[in-house]
Amino acid sequence: MVNGSSGQSGSSFPSAKSPVKNDIVQIHGCSKTYIVNEQEAGAVATLRGIFHRKKTEVPAVDDISFSMAPGEIVGFLGPNGAGKTTTLKMLSGLLYPTRGNAVVLGHIPWNGEKTFLRQITLVMVSAISWYGILPPFIHLN
Repeated sequence: MVNGSSGQSGSSFPSAKSPVKNDIVQIHGCSKTYIVNEQEAGAVATLRGIFHRKKTEVPAVDDISFSMAPGEIVGFLGPNGAGKTTTLKMLSGLLYPTRGNAVVLGHIPWNGEKTFLRQITLVMVSAISWYGILPPFIHLN
């Protein structure tokens, strides 16, 4: 259930209305699974794929849980495809999780509340792309 409550009676995970701890980020059991179409090689398979597509579930994040206290500094490390970006997108409200719960700054991120959106910033830029944005003298330091 993706609405701020776990759907389980007696769950200790807080909702946005009743936080249990002073953590600014709480995420519990969040998962994100994408459904993608499989593509087969060849002209006949391409034509067949127009009418009968095979779908595959691809997990991006699988059952992640953690919390962050105010002032805590956290880094996400992992190999490509580990779900770092997907997790950040769920915490900022850009993506809905397939299942699980999260509360960030007392809000459920994917509800799109304006008071929440005014409090967060998510900048996603690769290091290489900074070369065209920042002035040259910055790169010399």
